[in-house]
Amino acid sequence: MGAAGAGVAGGDLAAGGAVGLHQALDEVDHALQVLDLADRGPGVEAAQEADLGLVDVAGAGDGALVEQGGADGPVGVGPQAAHGLGRVPVGAEDVGAEVADDLVLAGPDSRTTIPAQPTDLAPSETTSHSTRLTWTGSPGASRYRIYQDGVLRISTANSEPSAVLTGLAPGSSHTFAVSAVDSAGESAPSESVGVNVMPGQDTPPFAPRSVAATIPAPGQVWLAWEAVQSASDGYYVYRDGVRIAWTYGPSYLVVAVTPGEHIFAVSALNSAGESPRSSPVTVIS
Repeated sequence: MGAAGAGVAGGDLAAGGAVGLHQALDEVDHALQVLDLADRGPGVEAAQEADLGLVDVAGAGDGALVEQGGADGPVGVGPQAAHGLGRVPVGAEDVGAEVADDLVLAGPDSRTTIPAQPTDLAPSETTSHSTRLTWTGSPGASRYRIYQDGVLRISTANSEPSAVLTGLAPGSSHTFAVSAVDSAGESAPSESVGVNVMPGQDTPPFAPRSVAATIPAPGQVWLAWEAVQSASDGYYVYRDGVRIAWTYGPSYLVVAVTPGEHIFAVSALNSAGESPRSSPVTVIS
């Protein structure tokens, strides 16, 4: 009997040890009831809350996790109930700073906001089939969406505030607007601008004349020529018989020119085709 009594929570069965045993069993039963309530979620009666020592730790939310701090960092308690309070079961001795100070709400990052509306949208370099759009960028935007006549036409690949729209019909008219996009969503569209595409031509333009070349710096050649009135689609630039660039206006800066002798020429473009090449100009760099 002495050995049995020593094995019951250090108590004496004859001197109240049975009471200690009943108390330990009651605590185990209490813990099982708490786990059962946690599994069942919200809807616990107030009397059960008071009896089991449940404490409110957060209001209703959209699935944000309620975490309770532990010795090795936050320990997940579980998602908040959609229509009730998240609750953590604690004993009376646990209520206090140890619980209140170690709760962390983990949810979506609300610091990202929808970017501002792009401004100063303007067209340029409009040809018989394309136009270039530029605008003042929106801080924080990761890309832009360009709308043509109210319909999404393209999304840019990056945050560069410019884009070239191609495939337009000669002589057509369109309106364009731009919106900014980031991880939070899409901004309101910019003010729209109108673009009149250059009309089609029946014959190609004549060859550019008076091509001149200068060397503004080592490795560079500046080319300029008389503008061709019917060159609605710009000009091609050739070096040593190979096309190396397109330019909208009657001039172009060639860079990365290797030392030695080079021959340059240009041609004019419109919807009907390409002109003959200009007279060549030789440059020794």
